[in-house]
Formats: sequence, structure tokens, C-alpha cells
Amino acid sequence: MGKVNDFFARDVLYQVGVCLLFVATILYITAFSTRYWAVGIFKLLTIEISSVNIGLFQYCNVMKVDLSQYPLLRDSDALKSGCHNHVFKTFTVGELLDKPFISGILGLLSIACALVGIIWANSKILPSPKQLRKFFLSNIIAGIEGLIAVIWFVFKSDDMLPEDNYGNKMYRNLELDYGWSFYLMIAGSILLIASAIFINMAPLPAAQPAPKAGSVKHVQPISKDTPVPPPPPHPAQPLA
Repeated sequence: MGKVNDFFARDVLYQVGVCLLFVATILYITAFSTRYWAVGIFKLLTIEISSVNIGLFQYCNVMKVDLSQYPLLRDSDALKSGCHNHVFKTFTVGELLDKPFISGILGLLSIACALVGIIWANSKILPSPKQLRKFFLSNIIAGIEGLIAVIWFVFKSDDMLPEDNYGNKMYRNLELDYGWSFYLMIAGSILLIASAIFINMAPLPAAQPAPKAGSVKHVQPISKDTPVPPPPPHPAQPLA
């Protein structure tokens, strides 16, 4: 039972990152028009499916948990499709998404979101303060989530690493396993946080105060160069 508790304790950081990404995606969807939805939804689905795949792999293959001791886990559909008492079966979708190429795409998307935010916040057509606030929160949350995922991957315990057919730990190598995509994730996360700070410093359009009821409307004085319109014609006098 101690192994199970240790696993969940070490996995909390990664799950917090997934939850933060979910919040950031909701903010993306509510802050932008429909053409930006695909970015947030793609990031959310990719990380979610990858985390399920990684979590099941660790739970079933590394921790060697006997699922017969845990009825709730044993009866869940996800675990039924993923493992049967210590035997792990690879998910087709998870196997596809849990690749360095997909991590690289996520890093590029993060960099693109950061650049879009910087350009948008300093364009002539400024968004509303509410939209800008959502975009600021979305970028900074997504950036923190990316850094959490990186920290979790680098500093996770060695007993959470997969084993080969002989029971030996397969130690990770960032250069061989992830390479350029790993550094893209780091760069994208840092740029997201930097863009959020930059967006927060962008000048917001000044809100015009609404005129109070019963107040006299201010009239702009007429200069000498302003042409004065001719007076309206006098109405004809009625005949007696």
C-alpha cells in the first residue's frame, strides 16, 4: 500500500499541471473567437491523453500493483482497457501522442501563442480589458503548466521509470528521448510567462465614463476656422 501512496504523491505535480492546462484552455476559448479554439483544445487533448497513457504505464508496469486489491481501479473502463493484473497494453492514441514530435508541436504552439499575445496586445485594434485579462491569465497558467511538466519529467524518481524485459530500469536521456522537442517545450513555457508579463504592461484603452442623468452635455467650442452652417430658413407667415 505504501508504494501506491508514494506513486500518487509523486504524480500530484503532474496532475496539477494538467489541471492548470485545462483552466488555461477554458480561458483561451472564452477570450478568443472560434478560430483560436483549436489551439487550446488540441493542447488540452494531447496532454490529457498522454498523461493517461503515461499514468497507466507507470501504474501497471512500474509499480506492479495487483488490481484485484482495488475494486474501484479494477472496474474502471480506462484501467480495463489498459492493463490486466500487471500486464500493460499500449493505447493506440496514447502511443501516437506520447512522442517527441508531438512534444515539439506543443512547444511550437506555445511559442506561437506567446507571439500572438504580444502582437495582439500592442496592435492598433486593442481588445477589451476583459479579453486581455483572460489572455494574460491563460498564457501565464499555460507557461507554469509547461514548466511543471518539465520539472516533473526531469526530477521524477527513478523507480517511476519503465523497465526492460529483464527488469532493469530504462534510464532517460533527454538528448536521445526528446532532443529538440524538449527544449522547445521549455522555450515555449518561458515565452508564455514572458508574454503574459508583457501583455500585462500593455496600455489598455481608457474607459469613457457614462454621462450622469440630468447632467449638461459638454459642447466643444467652435474655432474661427470652423465653418458655421447657415441658419434654417424662416417659415412663411400664414395669410390673414
